[in-house]
Amino acid sequence: MEKLYFVTYATHESGLFKNLINNKYNIKIDVLGFNTKWNGFYDKIRALSKYCKNKPNNSIIVFLDGFDTKINKNPIGLINDFKKFNTNILVSSHPKTLPEYMLFKVFTSCDGENIANSGLFMGYSKDICIMSYKILKLNLSDDQRAMNIVLRDMKFKVDTNNVIFKNYFLKN
Repeated sequence: MEKLYFVTYATHESGLFKNLINNKYNIKIDVLGFNTKWNGFYDKIRALSKYCKNKPNNSIIVFLDGFDTKINKNPIGLINDFKKFNTNILVSSHPKTLPEYMLFKVFTSCDGENIANSGLFMGYSKDICIMSYKILKLNLSDDQRAMNIVLRDMKFKVDTNNVIFKNYFLKN
């Protein structure tokens, strides 16, 4: 049976961090990078790359953005929900925060139709490691753009029907 790991990257407390860590389902969230200096989004990818190397290949890692993620559903059955997608990596779809042509220009598309959000995704540890390595090797200025490019050559799906992930764009 696969083991499920929830992980985030946060150098400090901000936004919804405390609520994520102290979630109502008592899910243990492994926090990477806490109390370290933030040097950019690639810090998250480097930390995730090291993290997944220490997990069994068939374990499932759920990555949650540390500052703006809320767990709205009990994770019982999450492994089965993930397996129904018949994929190695499942990504959330980036919310439509700008006109679509601008989003595609900035982040590019992972599949010609969708933009993967680098703040909410899950997959088998082995595949998360491969994805992280390829993102780091690509070394673009934006981790989300790199993720969308790297995913094109991987077995992945986008959760377009919000079965597991739901991204909201909150206006201030």
